[in-house]
Amino acid sequence: MKKLMLIALSMLSLSVSTLATASAAPALYSPAIIDSDDMPYTTLYTEAAWQSVLIPMSAVGNTIPGDLTLEITGLPEGVTISLSGVSQQNGFLMLSVDTERVSAQTAVYAMANVTVMSGTTALTTFQVPVAGAAYST
Repeated sequence: MKKLMLIALSMLSLSVSTLATASAAPALYSPAIIDSDDMPYTTLYTEAAWQSVLIPMSAVGNTIPGDLTLEITGLPEGVTISLSGVSQQNGFLMLSVDTERVSAQTAVYAMANVTVMSGTTALTTFQVPVAGAAYST
């Protein structure tokens, strides 16, 4: 909990961009990446279903829309980030995500552009790094 509070305090010191148009501009905050134990990370890792991204609730209008989805751009072909759960935690929206890739034989080092959507409305956009080492299976 202390780790989450430190993350929350650092994020509160940053500006937030809340948008209600279909073309959301990049956010003025830095999303936090954590695991199920609130351990902070700097990157979303491929083959990981144990990471979450925290953004301020104010970025989505202080409510969790029932039709919340993510639109992802900027990743290499075959690399995906999918939303597996949504919850509110201490003034932050916790987006639980699964990050996957088709082949582990190619390294991934990319910046994902993530747009949080409610229906056809873009609520906010942020960037998050995605990485995965290449290895043979």
